Amino acid sequence: MLQFMHRYQKYIFVVITVIIVISFSFFGTYSPIGQMNGSVDEVAFVTYGGEEVKRSELEKFANFIATDQHDSAALGAFIGPNFLNDGVIQNDFLASGLADVVVGDLITGFSQEWRVQFAKERRFTPYRHHEVDYLTTTQVWNEFAPQLRDAYATYKRGDFNSTMELYEAKKDLYLAERAFPQVLTKRVLVYQMQQQKIPVDQRLRQEDLSLFGYHTLSDWFGRDFVRLFAQLIFNLSEVAEERGYVVTRDEAIADLSKRSQETFNLQKNNPDFAFDSPGSYMQQQLRNLGLDLNGAAKFWQRVLLFRKLFSDVGAAAFVDQETLDAIAAKRAKVAEVVCYQLPKALQISQFREFCQLETYLEEVAQGESSELINPLEMSFKSDVVDSCPELALKRLELEMAHVDSKQLYGRVGLKRLWSWQLDEENFKTLQSRFPELGIADNSSEEARLASLDKLSEAVHERVDQFSRKEVVAEHPEWAREALAQAPMQKVSFNLYADGGYPSFVEDPELVVKIKNAEVGSEITHFTEGDSYRLRVLSSPDAFEVATFDESRRDGQIDKLLANRLTGLGEKEDQLKELFRSKMLKVQKAHKEAITPDLVACYRMLSAMEQAKEKLDSDRNAFGYLVKDEDNSPVQDQFKLVARMEEWNSQSAPLPFEELLSMEPNQSSEVQFLKNGASNFFLLTALTDKGDALEFKELTDRASLKIAGQMKQELLETLLGQIEAKGALQIEGITDEITRQSEENDEALL
Repeated sequence: MLQFMHRYQKYIFVVITVIIVISFSFFGTYSPIGQMNGSVDEVAFVTYGGEEVKRSELEKFANFIATDQHDSAALGAFIGPNFLNDGVIQNDFLASGLADVVVGDLITGFSQEWRVQFAKERRFTPYRHHEVDYLTTTQVWNEFAPQLRDAYATYKRGDFNSTMELYEAKKDLYLAERAFPQVLTKRVLVYQMQQQKIPVDQRLRQEDLSLFGYHTLSDWFGRDFVRLFAQLIFNLSEVAEERGYVVTRDEAIADLSKRSQETFNLQKNNPDFAFDSPGSYMQQQLRNLGLDLNGAAKFWQRVLLFRKLFSDVGAAAFVDQETLDAIAAKRAKVAEVVCYQLPKALQISQFREFCQLETYLEEVAQGESSELINPLEMSFKSDVVDSCPELALKRLELEMAHVDSKQLYGRVGLKRLWSWQLDEENFKTLQSRFPELGIADNSSEEARLASLDKLSEAVHERVDQFSRKEVVAEHPEWAREALAQAPMQKVSFNLYADGGYPSFVEDPELVVKIKNAEVGSEITHFTEGDSYRLRVLSSPDAFEVATFDESRRDGQIDKLLANRLTGLGEKEDQLKELFRSKMLKVQKAHKEAITPDLVACYRMLSAMEQAKEKLDSDRNAFGYLVKDEDNSPVQDQFKLVARMEEWNSQSAPLPFEELLSMEPNQSSEVQFLKNGASNFFLLTALTDKGDALEFKELTDRASLKIAGQMKQELLETLLGQIEAKGALQIEGITDEITRQSEENDEALL
């Protein structure tokens, strides 16, 4: 073969030369000839001012604004996305809301394309680590980008009654991902793997974590969407020129050069960056776009003209100065108050809580049990510990480390999980536990794997959870290792004279160990689901009275109630009969308490009103207000909570004018709240401490909102005028360009 090539190489070179010459002669002249005949570069549209825009010019401008600086940063690309564009479509149209006006008027042009696109997007699945289930893209969003998480959830649900709703959800998701791009998601995932000593998933080096694999506006909204805004900027720039706005070529070049310098400064320290100056960097970007500096400046002049037109409209938004002065005077006032509120224990709003409180008061308070006792002024019985063992306790202080078996599920990787499930004996266990596998083929590993794969996602998850639990149970050393490393935390442990104990411990054997342990000794205890390591720090010799919150939380009050409910019938009916006289006393004082739950809400209102009267007559009535550290918890539990606060016109929980009309040292009326948290406050002073900067930010936000509305109204007006002249086209542009491309291909063939 080589001898043949060597012998006839002259003839081969002649043939190749002839073919090359003929090819260049034909293809080199085809394009200009085609353009001369008008078959390639036809008129795309005629602008508002009557200028004919060729398809090639429209396409180049669309390319120029289709990508921007953010795309470049998000993809980590030196060249590709157009860093000379600072995001005209994203910032000036989508984020500002101007795009809503345009799309709302021309929505039918995009409806079918977006619906087809949405059907594909719903099948998208975000990244998930192949072994560690909780390392996912959505988990990163939960912690660092909740707005993106919510926007994605809304979009995936797809509850859209119209194409406009679909567009709004798509826009929100696009903007949310721009704020937290895939490069940040990758960094967080890699950092989490390194911190948790999990091998870094090699897929992250190559896999694209961008939503739906989209990178540009054309990916998200379609090429026609970008062309539409290219046409719109052409038209709006002419409107700006018609109204006297001017942007020179030098202004446009200076703005582009500034952007090139900014991007160059960000990239220049990268060892892979091959450009030595912002100028050479910009020239390469222009070559990629098929433009020279004059062409880019011409396009950017149009963008700057459009911006000047709408910037001046926004700058015209203002709020009348007299109005601002009045608001400023009001916002400058700060009210210094002491807010008095019922303690948490007395904030009751349900009939069951009413019964629990009355039961507790009957056992611990001096006085007739038939009376409606005021907890704020009560005295305690001296023999509660002896007469009511359900409310007598010892408060032990412990250090405790606790490991739930579910915390160990992460040690069961997919390989270990599948190995356990495909074992013949273990698969039989699964068959007995899950009816869906009851008649599954158990003859081979392949058959067992096929049976598991056929399960629905929900059932498969339950099977996996059960399997992890069984694997963990087979490895008790995991629990011991985790317990040895778990940090100890201080907890209070109540042991009651009647044998009761806290509800967070479910194993009676552990309670016996704690009860018999000496101070300073350490206890370890293992159950099927939980493992404990405990050290007793203190254990008092004598019993004390439990607080209302303790006895309710530990179920002791419910024991007392259960002992008083005898016979058959509904428990609620028995409770109503048991506490009828006290309910009637509340209803007599407050006619609005027409239901059992409302009785609970109004139970403490009269006591609060009495406390306010006492405070008004004696400002030194601190017995109601300040906790006495020398008192025991039970004596201190029913005192009002007093908080010093500063309220302004934004933070006050009531109309600020009411505060401005009060005198210093004047108290408010008791405010009734249906959650039982009744309160009142004492105004101590009104001062001028208003934050001028905060107020300025408020007025700036108001001006921006007004400016946005004015811009939208202007765009609606101009859009109508532009459409009336037929200066916008959506449908047909893509089809025409595709048709001409196909004609060219046929001619070349």
